[in-house]
Amino acid sequence: MIQRLIRVTLIFFFIAIWSVSLYSKNKNKYKFDLNHHEIRERLELIFEDMKVGYHKSVRQHIRYYIERKRDGVEGMLGRAYTYIPIFEHYLEVNELPAPLKYLPVIESALNPRIESRAGAKGLWQFMPRTGRSYGLEIDSYVDERCDPHKSTEAAMAFLKKQYKRFGSWPLALAAYNCGSGTVRKAIRKAGTKNYWKLRRHLPKETRNYVPAFIAACYVMNYYQFHDLNPKYPDYNIQMTETVKVFQVLTFKQISQATGVDMATLEVLNPSYFAKVIPRRKEGNYLVLPQDVVAGMDDGFYYSELVGINFARENIEELIPSDSTRTTYQVKSGDKIEVLANRFQCSPENIQSWNGLKSPQLHFGQKLTFYVPQDSDIMQ
Repeated sequence: MIQRLIRVTLIFFFIAIWSVSLYSKNKNKYKFDLNHHEIRERLELIFEDMKVGYHKSVRQHIRYYIERKRDGVEGMLGRAYTYIPIFEHYLEVNELPAPLKYLPVIESALNPRIESRAGAKGLWQFMPRTGRSYGLEIDSYVDERCDPHKSTEAAMAFLKKQYKRFGSWPLALAAYNCGSGTVRKAIRKAGTKNYWKLRRHLPKETRNYVPAFIAACYVMNYYQFHDLNPKYPDYNIQMTETVKVFQVLTFKQISQATGVDMATLEVLNPSYFAKVIPRRKEGNYLVLPQDVVAGMDDGFYYSELVGINFARENIEELIPSDSTRTTYQVKSGDKIEVLANRFQCSPENIQSWNGLKSPQLHFGQKLTFYVPQDSDIMQ
């Protein structure tokens, strides 16, 4: 009798615990309750310069992000602090619509090292063949599909090409996902270039691609209205500077020289998967925490880490007499012609002084300038 009483008591005890747990989960579960009209109004503010249209499937994707993928979205919001400014820079340089900066949200969840089962890799998920066709290097040391700067430059070229081909951003985005040939076939079958009317003729993944992109844009802009809180990465990963190195360097050497731990170097420089930066005449980019670069004196910066000595020998004759060396970190929207005017030199000077193969600048890149000593710039 006593044993039966104990057994019954334990059963009720565990039922009570289970009920409280279930109530707590249901109580904390977020409910997305905006209607189509409210969503459409908010999206119009985001896409005022980019005609994408609206479909009820967009709301389904928004609800999925906000209700079921909350942890993942909060992680992406944190990583956005590192990568979105890079995307914004190249979009501005290429005069492309700003909302495209959220395309990597659905491509890679803003993880530069992620690789799909099909072999696509990086923030913009390039296949090896496509990546190489847009100038990305892929070998035993480097996979530039994982380089935030170079892969973004390639993505800009690819997106511009698709938009020029179709004259519609929904179709350009669809082509980014499944290829221009597949989109052309869908247009022929449907007899229209309206994405929302022809999407049923596209592969299943592509049917959901544009709605998912629009939903991602909504969530990244209005997350604060849905109790989503960004999970920011460490400060050393948020605040960075980009320098150029010309010699072979291992991550171990860089770590010993700068004090930056190996794990941080890998996160900031995901394209060097062998943990080695190879030699290249035009140089390779190395991303370091901002406070580390700020703490380096010129002698250390050049001789111990950057290995720019051979380049300096070649540019001595290009350095103006009675000039003073100064540095500048590239900001979003900076163009080489504007900087040349500001620092009283020519774009060719900037390229020579910094070993630049092209006039294209990279967000966060640190440039060297030689300006007249009596210039207002130095005051």
